[in-house]
Amino acid sequence: MTQETKQADLLQEYIQEILSIAEFAKETNANYSHLEELDKLITANEATLNKQFIKVPFTKFRVLDDTGILKPKVPGLLEENKQLVDEYNQLLEKTKTNYDIIKRKERTLGQKMQTLTDYPEIIRVGSAIVESIDNNQI
Repeated sequence: MTQETKQADLLQEYIQEILSIAEFAKETNANYSHLEELDKLITANEATLNKQFIKVPFTKFRVLDDTGILKPKVPGLLEENKQLVDEYNQLLEKTKTNYDIIKRKERTLGQKMQTLTDYPEIIRVGSAIVESIDNNQI
């Protein structure tokens, strides 16, 4: 295998790695957006749920209502809140995993970059892409 063929193969791997990182970055950014939406839904749901309870004066306690019976909306709100929190936790875990994969791929990319010293333009472009991924701009 000639030096040019080896460099071309390394360049191809480098480009594939950049594309792979960009895909994970897009998915991770979409997950962050969805996490923010879920957080707003959970907050709104909890506010509605809190309105269903009666606050005991001069304490931090709340009761269901004067007769101790659940108001009609409470079971539905509790179930909805449970589902939203479960979805949020699963998505958060997936997002953390994607972020770890991106960091690992960036390290691999850095190692490959060291072998591509004959292609300074590609290194500059790749570095800019990795930097924009770090700044969540992709």
